[in-house]
Amino acid sequence: MDGMYNNPLNSGVGRTPFQPATQTVYTTAENITTDHNILSINIKNKLCSKHSSLELDPDSGRLHAECTDECSANIPMVKSIGDEYTWAKEVILDLKADNIEVEHLVTDPDSSAYRAAQDLYEEGTTSTQPEHFLDTRHVSENIRKRTKNDKNLLQIMPARTQVKRQKLLNCFSVDLTESRNAELAQARKIYSGNFQKIKCKISHVVDAIVNCYTGNHSSCKKHSFLCDGLQKVWLRGSSLLPKTFKIAHSQLNIDFIRKTGVGELVLLNGTVLEKTRLNINTNFVEGFNRSLRSSLPSNVNFKRNVTGRAHSAAHSVNFGPGESVLELCSALHCEVPVGGSAYIALKEIQKVDILQKQHKKTIQYKQFRSDKRTKLYKLYEKLSEIIEYEKKYFAKM
Repeated sequence: MDGMYNNPLNSGVGRTPFQPATQTVYTTAENITTDHNILSINIKNKLCSKHSSLELDPDSGRLHAECTDECSANIPMVKSIGDEYTWAKEVILDLKADNIEVEHLVTDPDSSAYRAAQDLYEEGTTSTQPEHFLDTRHVSENIRKRTKNDKNLLQIMPARTQVKRQKLLNCFSVDLTESRNAELAQARKIYSGNFQKIKCKISHVVDAIVNCYTGNHSSCKKHSFLCDGLQKVWLRGSSLLPKTFKIAHSQLNIDFIRKTGVGELVLLNGTVLEKTRLNINTNFVEGFNRSLRSSLPSNVNFKRNVTGRAHSAAHSVNFGPGESVLELCSALHCEVPVGGSAYIALKEIQKVDILQKQHKKTIQYKQFRSDKRTKLYKLYEKLSEIIEYEKKYFAKM
């Protein structure tokens, strides 16, 4: 579950006392099949296409005394549009009406959607005990930001100037997150998803990750899945950090790395590791949000037909762009003639969309993206050296 807003919730400072977003689409997708179909969308709109959005009738609670159920606005301006608890509750009730109940619920770490599912279960509305899981991508992003903003780590980066240390720390924060993700993925593969074995082993992997960045690979040989200190060294294959990267080995530096990157926060404490044991995320909902932007661009507010546009985007994502048009035309009793030029073009669009999705899942494509990133970082490093040399040269003149 995740939501998308027409304006960022933190963009209204000094402009409005309310949350700046006036429209939101709260989406739920399934994670059982590889299609990750959109099951339900909850659309909230503060903008009335007929009346002022700033007037509120105290008796009816509507935006305007003349507003009816046919008006486009379905929540008043004073309502918090970031109320994920209410939106999630409505979505779960909508699924319940179709005899679908939520068992595994994946959300952002700061979402209140799980409380809504738990409350409905305790009230007896639903009969399935929900289990909360954290989105692994958001957890990784929180780790990266925490590492990047740590002042102690900034001081121990092996660089001379403050600017270089900050750039190195930015790359280190990403590399540390990727190292942790790779170790966990390999542990799941080796132990076939056995959570208890992974939990016991991963506590030793912490020491290996920390010591690896200080040049001490004794722990890597014993506990790391990706680095043995001999032929396989994590930093040699890193596209973000130089191969000579090494933090001074001391107990103080080790404690700094452990506290920020690979201690409690890096999925290695029991609670967080438990809530990410299935290694699932909300990437498919995030992908739908990007598709939704083509129907609901952020620079235009569709007061009246925001609902239709959102449902059209969901239908296109579920069925594919070509099949979606054919299905919609069939529902309106204006079928596209089979064998005609329009029918052939729509089938070709559908075929290309399927092939592109399959191609992006291949190992070759993922390797291509990895190689491209490596080349970009090497190009940037070379360009930085040239710029630095020119600055020193002209400074002497």
